[in-house]
Amino acid sequence: MSANAENTLPQQPANKKGKRKSALILLTLLFIIIAVAYGIYWFLVLRHVEETDDAYVAGNQVQIMAQVSGSVTKVWADNTDFVKKGDVLVTLDPTDARQAFEKA
Repeated sequence: MSANAENTLPQQPANKKGKRKSALILLTLLFIIIAVAYGIYWFLVLRHVEETDDAYVAGNQVQIMAQVSGSVTKVWADNTDFVKKGDVLVTLDPTDARQAFEKA
């Protein structure tokens, strides 16, 4: 009986090593399959998605008014342009000013 007991003891750890090795291989294959599936999903869907951080830059907004009324012929500043005091923002049609001057 002792001879049989000695033979069965070394086989049991070999069995555990085989199960452990097959479990690790299965787990590795599962991770590879998940990584490939995510890569395909990213390539087909997620690479086309745009997102922002909803970041903004604080700035001062100022209401501007013309000193005289008239039709605008040219706009010199675009939206969100940085302007300084004294910069020309718009050009007014001079015909209205001439007519008002001739009447006076």
